[in-house]
Amino acid sequence: MSKKNSNFTTTENVASGSRKLLALWNAQTIAIFIDLCIKEVDLGNHPGTHFNKVEWARLVTNISKEIGRPYEKLQLKNKWDLLKKEWKLWKDLKGKETGLGWNVAKNTVDASEEWWQDKIKAEPKYARFQFEGISPEMEEKLRVLVL
Repeated sequence: MSKKNSNFTTTENVASGSRKLLALWNAQTIAIFIDLCIKEVDLGNHPGTHFNKVEWARLVTNISKEIGRPYEKLQLKNKWDLLKKEWKLWKDLKGKETGLGWNVAKNTVDASEEWWQDKIKAEPKYARFQFEGISPEMEEKLRVLVL
């Protein structure tokens, strides 16, 4: 059984009597998470390619406070890993191409249908970006994190 609210789905295991909140990420919660990660980086708390236990604990506390709902480290770590994968795929898609604009209506790269078909033929995973990409604003934030 599950019950939804704006940021979480509550799942209940009736047999064991346990409850767990599953995070549902929307654009606002992702932006808050990214901003908090950037804040940690700016404070010098991201020495390598990942956060340590103390930094993750601080992120859990800060995002829970900011959103008003509890988060767990694993939820944040999973989102971090997914963002990292998406960022790499997005960078590969765009490559070193020049002259690509941003289509506000489609919220993705402004390119011809032929360009998209060639890219998707080369890597089918690119299709997910054809109708919703990573905005230039979010691109800049992700670049700061050097995912």
